[in-house]
Amino acid sequence: MTDPVLLIHGGAWAIPDELVEAHLNGVKKAIDAGWRVLEKRGSALDAVEEAVVIMEDDEAFRQLLRGLNKTFYHQTVTTQEVEQYMSQVVGMNLSKVFDQYLRHTTIPTLEYRFNGQQIQYRWVSDVKDFNMPVKVKLSDNGLS
Repeated sequence: MTDPVLLIHGGAWAIPDELVEAHLNGVKKAIDAGWRVLEKRGSALDAVEEAVVIMEDDEAFRQLLRGLNKTFYHQTVTTQEVEQYMSQVVGMNLSKVFDQYLRHTTIPTLEYRFNGQQIQYRWVSDVKDFNMPVKVKLSDNGLS
C-alpha cells in the first residue's frame, strides 16, 4: 500500500504579488483541513470536500471567481469561453489541461526520477503533449 498524498491545486491564474502570501496560506489551510480528515480515517471524498469548503472561504480564490462573474455577468457562456478566459487571466494556454480534466476520466500522473543532480519528469496523461506547470522544492528531506 502506498502512503496517501493530498494535493491541492491552488488555481491556474496570474496571482497578483500582493495576494501571493494570502493565496498560499489559503492552500495550506485547505491541505491541513483535508489531512485532518484523513488522519481521523475519513474517506478521500470527505477530505476533498473539507478542502473545498476551506478554499471557497479563501479571498484569493474568490477573487478569481468574481472575475468570472464580472466578465460573464448575465450571459450564457460555453465551456470554451470559460477556458479561454482562464487562459487569458493566467497568461498561458491551458487548453490541454482543460482537455485532460474535463474530457477524460483519468487523473494525470507526474512521474519523476533523479539523475545525479538533476530531476527528470514527465506527465502520463490521456492528452498528447499534456503539460501542467509544477513548482518543486528540493531540500535535504527530498521533494516538497
